[in-house]
Amino acid sequence: MHSYVDRSSGSIGVYTGKAPHRVWAFPGSTSHNGSRPSGHVPSGSIAAAVRNARQLHPTLMLEVEVENLDELAQALDAGVDRVMLDNFTLPLMLEAVKFTAGRVPLEISGNVDLETIATFAQTGVDFISVGALTKHVRAVDLSLRLRIE
Repeated sequence: MHSYVDRSSGSIGVYTGKAPHRVWAFPGSTSHNGSRPSGHVPSGSIAAAVRNARQLHPTLMLEVEVENLDELAQALDAGVDRVMLDNFTLPLMLEAVKFTAGRVPLEISGNVDLETIATFAQTGVDFISVGALTKHVRAVDLSLRLRIE
């Protein structure tokens, strides 16, 4: 299993061998020296990934993306600050909210559109990510001509 911490763009992404499972450290709070990290650090599991991320930037908020309830339990045990539920079905979202019981904020991602967002919001999650805002953007060709007299 190849795993590493990809530290770039001011955040930390931890890949534990199963795409798209990730751990992010957000610069919501700054690191002790304010530097932007770069490089890779071996991880291997959610717990190890969180440990490595905390060692690299202990002041950053850590979010783990999970794909099932087992990974959710691992993330909670590892002491993350937020969990992203990736492509969870509505029944799994409800179960995750009940299982988490407010211990950390939950964010949902995947299959969010105008028809599902209201139902997803009623599950009790704290945040909803809408990938369509960036994935389905169309370019617009604009022209601005000025005549200077």
